[in-house]
Amino acid sequence: MGESAAGMDLVSRQRRQLLPSSAYQTMVWALVVVLVVGPLAPLVYTSLRSQPYYLPGSVWTFEPYRTLFADPLFWEAVKNTLIFAALTTVGSVTVGTAFAVLTVRTDLPGRKWIPWLLVSPIVIPPRVAKSKPTLLIPSARWAVSSAPSIRGILRRETVRRRREKLRLAPDRCHSGSTAPSSFVDSRLRRDVLGG
Repeated sequence: MGESAAGMDLVSRQRRQLLPSSAYQTMVWALVVVLVVGPLAPLVYTSLRSQPYYLPGSVWTFEPYRTLFADPLFWEAVKNTLIFAALTTVGSVTVGTAFAVLTVRTDLPGRKWIPWLLVSPIVIPPRVAKSKPTLLIPSARWAVSSAPSIRGILRRETVRRRREKLRLAPDRCHSGSTAPSSFVDSRLRRDVLGG
């Protein structure tokens, strides 16, 4: 008899924890519900109408959903999404478990840095990581500054191709002749170098 009373007490305590305990908590919950459901309500309303909500003469219909579910591209997207979600989940759990075991159960050198390295892609915005690698790794500044610039290599290749293309293009002033080098250089400065 004592076990069932204790079990009932636990259930009633859990129910009380789910309910807001103060007016402030109730207002926060109400605000969250309004901010989450609020933007979805017009979308659901409009999806069940034959025309957009601002046009007169629309009727209630499930035709947009019939059209959507009959489209094979929709089901292809659903399949791709489910495959991607499953593979990402399996991969993340596998890698996460492996690194958790390595950092907690082994004497791996530098194991205190592994959690920080794993969280860094989330903490560091991708734009910063992409554009300023020397800010992230100051000791690698020499490698970045001494390596040839990919942008410079691409720009030189672009200039070479454009110069070749312009040399073969007929000049607008002299029909049938090739463009003079001053014309080629001025076009290159304007098109490629922005000058």
